[in-house]
Amino acid sequence: MIDSTVPTDVTMRELTALVREFTASGWASMELDINGMHLVLGRDSAPSTAHAPAAASTAPVDASAQAAPLAPTPAAPLAPTPATVPASPVATPARTGTEVAVKSPVVGAFWVAPSPGEAPFVTTGQHVEAGQQLGIVEVMKLMSNVSSPVAGTIVAIQAQNADMVEYDQVLFLIEPDDK
Repeated sequence: MIDSTVPTDVTMRELTALVREFTASGWASMELDINGMHLVLGRDSAPSTAHAPAAASTAPVDASAQAAPLAPTPAAPLAPTPATVPASPVATPARTGTEVAVKSPVVGAFWVAPSPGEAPFVTTGQHVEAGQQLGIVEVMKLMSNVSSPVAGTIVAIQAQNADMVEYDQVLFLIEPDDK
């Protein structure tokens, strides 16, 4: 269900991208309140409207007519897609079991570079210092830096550029210098 009063600072393109990301994810449901707009997405059953704003002054919007162009409803329940499983973009070297896992601080889109077309912050096999930026996780245009907690060597990058990542999902494995 999408409230018919869309704030001017959230574009239809952004809403469409959000719905596509949800559709590609393994999430069962998602609910967002953005500057007075209430967005509820769900799978396998109709989303609950128990938390809809009481002060809505417009008539209800037909959810099926509104959602059809954004995300077609599947005939059968969706299984988790490969995008929900962290994937390493390069072969992982032998592990020693002493790696430090660097996890996502939030749910959002994972970015390996400061902007499109630029070099990635780090690559597998690269030495990093404690506090060095490794990547970015973006949620609703808010950027959360992912930094190394230790000095060491990047052993694996567990997510690919533009992947949707979960809170606490392992993004990097680092072999610390002080083993």
